[in-house]
Amino acid sequence: MRMSRLEKYFVNRRQRGPRNDALIERALAKVDKSDIREVLEIGCGVGHTAHFLRGEFDFSLHGVDIDAEQIAKATQAYGGDPKLR
Repeated sequence: MRMSRLEKYFVNRRQRGPRNDALIERALAKVDKSDIREVLEIGCGVGHTAHFLRGEFDFSLHGVDIDAEQIAKATQAYGGDPKLR
């Protein structure tokens, strides 16, 4: 199932990134992260959240998405990082 262009616009807007990052930071502040090494992100889209988690917490990320176009954009943006797959 592919997302429509309109859906991708709303999901991938740059304004969403910082808000999502803040939500994730607040949620993970309540969790003991010392044993977390790898994270699976289902529905990773263009990879912004995976990249944020990699940079902020040094996790290895495995992102999956049903939309091949989203995966291609994530790979283009972040594919050089061995901890992002």
